[in-house]
Amino acid sequence: MMLAQAAPARSVNARIFAGLATVGTLAALVRAAGGLKIIVMAHVLGASASVDAFLFAFLIPAFFSDVVASSLTPSIIPVVTSIRVRHGEDRARRLSASILAGSTALLLAISIALGLAATLIVRMRGVSGSGTEELTRGLLLGLLPWLPLTGVLVCWRAILNMHEQFAIAAAAPVATPLLTIFLLYVSGRTAGVQVLCYGTWGGALIEVLILGWSVRQLGYPLKPRWLGWTPDMQAVVRQYLPVAAGALITSGSGLIDQAFASRLAPGTLSALAYGTKLTGVVVTIAGTALSTAALPYLSRMSAARDWAAFRHTVTRYATAAALTGAGAAAVLIELSHPLIRGVLQHGAFTAQAGDAVSLLQRCSLLQLPLAFLLAFGFVTASALKANRLMLSIAPVALLTTVTFDYTLMRWFGAAGIATAPVLTDAVCLAVLLVLLRRILRRKQNA
Repeated sequence: MMLAQAAPARSVNARIFAGLATVGTLAALVRAAGGLKIIVMAHVLGASASVDAFLFAFLIPAFFSDVVASSLTPSIIPVVTSIRVRHGEDRARRLSASILAGSTALLLAISIALGLAATLIVRMRGVSGSGTEELTRGLLLGLLPWLPLTGVLVCWRAILNMHEQFAIAAAAPVATPLLTIFLLYVSGRTAGVQVLCYGTWGGALIEVLILGWSVRQLGYPLKPRWLGWTPDMQAVVRQYLPVAAGALITSGSGLIDQAFASRLAPGTLSALAYGTKLTGVVVTIAGTALSTAALPYLSRMSAARDWAAFRHTVTRYATAAALTGAGAAAVLIELSHPLIRGVLQHGAFTAQAGDAVSLLQRCSLLQLPLAFLLAFGFVTASALKANRLMLSIAPVALLTTVTFDYTLMRWFGAAGIATAPVLTDAVCLAVLLVLLRRILRRKQNA
């Protein structure tokens, strides 16, 4: 009897590991291209006030992309999949066209509003003189066409993933870093930071062409078409609003980090971006792999109310996540200075800048074990159909980010800002574990 139960468990674990390897590899390749873009950007543009201007300008549309567009994925896939199974492919395709119309219209409206408020937004940065304010405003306006495209891309990626077309959806984002690298080499020294704008929305256009062709091959419409406030659309919105609300608050954490850094010495914002990039890449790859590979299996266990297997799998992968994060942090911290010196310290990127960025990177990497555990905690919450926990965790994350950023910045400057996410993740993880245990206990007793 024990053998009969162990075999399926090993099969599930093997399939999860296979999924983790596949998705992780694809995500790592795309992120490697993004890392190469950072290297080339550092070589050509260095850590300068103009790079700070671009990073601040990009932060605004990226914030709305993360909140409005990226929150669509966990809303689209479950609802459209249910429609496909219960009512057929044609109804699912009509719903996808309506979702595309609604999301594109919303992001276009946000882009227009940001364009009208561009001068006010730039003045909030608190830096003026030497053309910096005008440069930042021009970069912000140049990036706004990218924002509506992100809504299209998210919708089409969801459709492709729903049909198990994972490779094309995961690989297409490589267009942006590759195009940006090309433009930096061709005209970066003459055109300056403007080429980063061209690479951003030009890469998005290439991705639209790639994903659009793939979606069309599946028979889904490429043209947005609003079909009204149907029950299907209402179901999508009901799934979407809690995720978007949580993301709205959570995404503010990165905005807060950048806002605090922008008030320090010139070049601090770009140094912080360079120093925290590696941590962000590793956390994103791990989070993407965990959510893609583990969520389907945990969801099936939850639906079958197999709580013993659920607890066993969660415990095993939580332990693996913590140990992997700790090991990765130890190795990367040890290699931090050689990596910065060998990868970034060329051209306009000086040895002094390399020392500063290396310190920030080491501080940031301390976050990895907690970040891995937190990512897996949210996967577990999704499997329990408890995404509403985002609404409880997000305010905690926002409040602790402000508190720790402000306090540690006063003591340690930029290094304090780089270290603050470690404490924020620790607090959020503690709260999430308490809430997950309560939900699991209720489900077991139901």
